[in-house]
Amino acid sequence: MNGQQQVPPQMPYYEDEIDLYELFMVLVKRKKAILLTTFLFTVIAALVAFLSTPKYKIGIIVRPGVTHFNSKGEPESDWKPQDLKSWIDSGAYKEFLYEKYKDKAPKIMSSLHRGGTIIEVYTYYPDKEKGKEIIYSVINQFIKEKISSKKNKRLLEEQKHLQAKIKQLEEKLKNVELQKDQIYNNMISLQMSINVVKGDIEKQKLQIQDLKDKIGNLEKEKQLIKQDINSLIKAKHNLEKRLYLINKNTDDLIRERMYMIKSNYNDKLSLLIFSNIIQDNLVYASNLEMRISDIEERITNKQKQLYQKDLEIRNTQSKIKALQINIETNLKKQISDLQNAINELKIKLA
Repeated sequence: MNGQQQVPPQMPYYEDEIDLYELFMVLVKRKKAILLTTFLFTVIAALVAFLSTPKYKIGIIVRPGVTHFNSKGEPESDWKPQDLKSWIDSGAYKEFLYEKYKDKAPKIMSSLHRGGTIIEVYTYYPDKEKGKEIIYSVINQFIKEKISSKKNKRLLEEQKHLQAKIKQLEEKLKNVELQKDQIYNNMISLQMSINVVKGDIEKQKLQIQDLKDKIGNLEKEKQLIKQDINSLIKAKHNLEKRLYLINKNTDDLIRERMYMIKSNYNDKLSLLIFSNIIQDNLVYASNLEMRISDIEERITNKQKQLYQKDLEIRNTQSKIKALQINIETNLKKQISDLQNAINELKIKLA
């Protein structure tokens, strides 16, 4: 230590204050440039907003409908949302749109939702109605192409199936002479089958007639039940009239008895007679109510029987219709098919 005091190093001093007055004066001096720039940008923004054509997002949510059922009876569709998305993403719609709308054809986009069960097809277009028309036409074109592809596939399968049948027939025709006896036997067997089917038709016609007779009997039973219901209703009305008169008479007697009591009427025998008559009326009214309740229950049972008869008639009519349909669409078709098969065998023999 030499006894001298050590002076700490001095930090440099920077002036970082802003003179707001000088800044304001600069803005005042350049106010024309600032206002002119603001005005120009406002005019440009207004021109862009008014002169540019607005574009709207136009879209539709599509879910495939049921077109057929698989072997398990589950509903299926000829296409899936993923098929439509792949078709749109590949640009397969462009040629169709260009032919129909030329240079005004917009770009079509799509997106899957809800786990791929539905698809949104959309575009951006200045005309809302025209945009909807374009979206619908694209979806219809996709469905047409899908159906056309499906039909072509089915036609090819049917063609292969028919070609296989033709080949089988050609092989059979080569051995016609050797199979004449077999053809005769087949013709006899087919004729017997026709006779069996005709017998089934006659049996079913008899069943239809029996069912019609049954319906006739059921209609008669219905009429009897309706007559019983009408009789019960008439009897109920008569009892209700009697009940009304008894209750009215009872009310009159009660009022008369009450008047006698209030008037200090001392003829106890008359009061006792009034009381007995009132009691008898009440008992009789109770019996009438029980009889009315019993009649109502019987009417309800009759109505249930009537409903059962109607239900049985409808079921019988359904059976008749089913038998008639079976005769017309199944059995007669079997006869026609068997007859055609016999004719084919005759042609082979010729």
